[in-house]
Amino acid sequence: MTDSTNIVKFPDRSKVREEAASWVAICESRPLSAERLDELRLWLSQSSAHEEEFERLAALWGQLDILDELNYLDDIRRPSNVKKVSKVIAGIVSAVAAIWVVGVGFNLVDGTSSSVFPKVNSSMQHEQFSTLVGEKRDVTLADGSIVTLNTGSKMSVEFTDSGRDVFLLAGEAHFEVTKDVRRTFSVHTSDGVVRAVGTAFSVKLDTSSVEVTVTEGRVKVVEPFEIGDTHISKSVGGGQELAAGDYARVVRAKVELLQPLSNSELNRRMSWRRGLLAFAGEPLSEVILEVGRYTDVDIIVDDPAIAELPIGGYFKAGDVDGLLEAIGQTFDLKIEYQDENTVHIRRAV
Repeated sequence: MTDSTNIVKFPDRSKVREEAASWVAICESRPLSAERLDELRLWLSQSSAHEEEFERLAALWGQLDILDELNYLDDIRRPSNVKKVSKVIAGIVSAVAAIWVVGVGFNLVDGTSSSVFPKVNSSMQHEQFSTLVGEKRDVTLADGSIVTLNTGSKMSVEFTDSGRDVFLLAGEAHFEVTKDVRRTFSVHTSDGVVRAVGTAFSVKLDTSSVEVTVTEGRVKVVEPFEIGDTHISKSVGGGQELAAGDYARVVRAKVELLQPLSNSELNRRMSWRRGLLAFAGEPLSEVILEVGRYTDVDIIVDDPAIAELPIGGYFKAGDVDGLLEAIGQTFDLKIEYQDENTVHIRRAV
């Protein structure tokens, strides 16, 4: 935990600092277009203050292990009028490991080592799994499939000779499914069923929808199974197929949004599996909501204008103090702890 008394506060916020912070956030939404690279080069060349502020903020994010690799900015090193930036980016690239984000909850184990259950008949399994707030676990199912459960997740597993059914009741999970052409692997939610034979995908429950991200192979989203005396009865509906790299938002078994993801965006969405949260320019208000899934600390943003500040980088899930320290230093904000479970983010006086 970081001592809140050590949070650095600056006397005022300069325009250059705000612009540098925005560029750091923009750099997370890679790859940058040629036009964006030219804009960044031009901005950096305006004065040494621009270079120094960009360097300071980039180094800050790097020290907190929240910047993704910046190899795609190598082109910035070429212009002769941006000398310092090459050193900064080279240092960050060598110091920061690439990572990845996205959510989906189900079967888990502890976040550091994979937990394998005792060998059982692969045709049968009836168990429940859950994680606490801030916890992440890996679970190996009876058929060899691996499920990674994210924070605050809950699921039940019902394997029989005729099918492999998982019921995601809360949170999010990632599934690496062992191929079995005789038995479809189905993940059930209140808004639909995700089916696969041998593939990898994640499922995340939201307040009003289900998010599905396919990392390998293909899956199909169909209408929910009816729950009766036999626990599972016949499914209905033709369904919507999703391929590797697809992201979909599902409401009442209907795909309302379907879009392909770039490799970098897919990796960013999956970074939670490595214990990280990744942001690429989302407003602070959205960042706080996501961080809230991993902690019992109540983070309150007192100023609506502050809530719109763009945040970019990778944070260790659950490291609330580290995140707040970075935000405070970057935007010259006051981080005030009301008590150990409540913190306010305000403008510095």
